[in-house]
Amino acid sequence: TGNPLIVNDILSDSGVKEITKILKNYIRNSIDDFLAELKKLLCETISEGDKEDDVVDRIKEQIDLYQNCYYYENEPDLEYVTCIFEEKGLTIINEGCANSYKQAIDDLGGFSVSFSYEEIEKYLSPYGKSLLSKGKGDVIPNPNPESKIFKGKIDSKYPITAIISVSREMGKFYIYYWYDKEKIQDTWYGEYNNNHLTLREKDKNGNLAANIDAEWVNNKIIGTWTKAGTQKALTLELEEY
Repeated sequence: TGNPLIVNDILSDSGVKEITKILKNYIRNSIDDFLAELKKLLCETISEGDKEDDVVDRIKEQIDLYQNCYYYENEPDLEYVTCIFEEKGLTIINEGCANSYKQAIDDLGGFSVSFSYEEIEKYLSPYGKSLLSKGKGDVIPNPNPESKIFKGKIDSKYPITAIISVSREMGKFYIYYWYDKEKIQDTWYGEYNNNHLTLREKDKNGNLAANIDAEWVNNKIIGTWTKAGTQKALTLELEEY
């Protein structure tokens, strides 16, 4: 369909719980196995006695990294994983234990679990199941507006184009838009909760220019654009392009 695959959309609520559990167990087992290898290697390296100190130090750093890995004790958040549809099935990839400063010693890297389509089907949402259908026409609407392109109008007479973006790290929801006639990009930013959008727009000086209050309904964004100061509210309606 051209839409991004977001794992929380394609799995049912119970499927999210089960896949999270499977991924956590896989991560713990992978860490346990790799720690056992590292501890054995450390003993062998020390007993040889002719290795450089930095070799021993590196192994000790790795052991410390994996023993304190966040994912060993905590469940991974499926909102932050990468989800890839492949010819034979679905692969879910979770980031590794190391932050940017320790990636040089993270030989284990990230964690990926693959499922055949037969295995994953019982965990899928209705939207996820529709993606496995043979024809594009069989896919039901994606309940998430992220990364989609919209066209519509402000005040029923000013045509605009908009692109949805989500910053998970910052917990922010963005709409990048431009008037079709001028093609100068502006940004609405704010929150998206339970299909409700509360957004703001700033002018070039960083001052509040407008407030946007809207609902995500049937793949449409419907609400109002209210100019700051005058509080004049204009209608807003955007439809997926």
